[in-house]
Amino acid sequence: MYNNGLQNELDIVNVLDGKTYKELPEFWQAKMRQLYRIISDDDKIECYKCVHDQKSDISIKVGTYKWNISIKSGGYVSVHEERISTFVGFLRSLGINEKLLDTLKLYHYGDGTLDGTGDVHKDLDTIKKEMCDEIEAFNKAVNEPEILYRIIMRFICCGTPIQRSYVTHIYYGNHEDGMMLNAKTIVEYICSGYASNLTSIHFGPFIYTPGYRGLENFDKNNVRRYYIKIKWPSLIRDMREAKEWYFKNRDLNKEKTIEK
Repeated sequence: MYNNGLQNELDIVNVLDGKTYKELPEFWQAKMRQLYRIISDDDKIECYKCVHDQKSDISIKVGTYKWNISIKSGGYVSVHEERISTFVGFLRSLGINEKLLDTLKLYHYGDGTLDGTGDVHKDLDTIKKEMCDEIEAFNKAVNEPEILYRIIMRFICCGTPIQRSYVTHIYYGNHEDGMMLNAKTIVEYICSGYASNLTSIHFGPFIYTPGYRGLENFDKNNVRRYYIKIKWPSLIRDMREAKEWYFKNRDLNKEKTIEK
């Protein structure tokens, strides 16, 4: 599943676009039933690549129904990027205080400054050691369920306001095999009490890194210095566990309804 990302998306589009349900491979028939339980043999599927920079990679349509899919493949998956200035503003809007926001900036630039103007650039292990207490306080604040929900929705569903898209499902795999899950189910699962022992800045299982740290041959003109990158190394495990969590809760809710 270590496909080139764009080619992987185009391969999936080619499998689906213009086909009727009965013409699809059995694997994709199952995935279409997951999206649309009452799909019929002669229902025609439209599938196309979304425009660059949207959170969704492809859209699938059947009649008037539409689903926006984020396609993931490979390991240590990157799920979100934006300027640190806009992300800090977003966290501020959620009520994260200025002291904690300064912690994020110091962690991001790693040069003892809040804006990347320092001369000595430290590696992550040194930063984590020197800022252990501050990082712990930051992580505690941003991993509160209500705040975490809003943050993760930005990472995998909504993106920044200029992206103007909404992901309904996440698919990990290629055009022949993979797994798919409702994105909101994944977000709700993570916010339901996800346990993490990460000592770096993180949001549930999502790991924060600067777009460029440049410890060797540092280039002060590299614009990636001012961007954040969010990675999801446990994506496969989390999707599987979120699916189990969903069905377990669904069955429990059915039992409670019957008891009433």
